[in-house]
Amino acid sequence: MVVVDIGGLKGERSRLIEFLKSRLGEVSASGSVLNLGCGSKEARLYLKKFLHQRSLSGDYRIVSSGGALKVVRASERKREGAERKGLPPPPSSSMPYLFPS
Repeated sequence: MVVVDIGGLKGERSRLIEFLKSRLGEVSASGSVLNLGCGSKEARLYLKKFLHQRSLSGDYRIVSSGGALKVVRASERKREGAERKGLPPPPSSSMPYLFPS
């Protein structure tokens, strides 16, 4: 039995419950907490599958906390390399000069 908190998933609650019932069969909901009759790995797999199918995998992620799973909004991260612009240096400046022998 796995407990899933879907409080962070706004507006998709009923679709998620329908999706999980079609896959697992045993789903009981009370408020923003779901009780699933499967293992945590299987529950995580189906939650990720749902987020991917609804194109929400970039916005939400699944977090495990104390034996329960929680759907939370993913924080936006900036990539360090995204700010860099320009051309790479020419080979003559980056390659060592080999003296002829």
